[in-house]
Amino acid sequence: MMKLSTMKKVMNRLYSEEGDSFIQQILEPWGVDEDTVAIVRASANFVLTFTLEEKRYFLRFNDSSEREYSSIEAELAIVRYLGEK
Repeated sequence: MMKLSTMKKVMNRLYSEEGDSFIQQILEPWGVDEDTVAIVRASANFVLTFTLEEKRYFLRFNDSSEREYSSIEAELAIVRYLGEK
């Protein structure tokens, strides 16, 4: 479970004047129209939804202090396995 202090830090940034640039930075690789972005959840992870080419997508992220590299690798292995099946 995410520390409340971490959740507060990220939520404050998302809802501050810097929030737009923070979201832009996260979504930049996909070329997302910022007007379609919405924050869906803040819990163990943060979840954004956005529309790209008329399809709805979800992007889950968390603060870098919340997970170790090995945990991320293990999670990606599960996602790849499920994608192959």
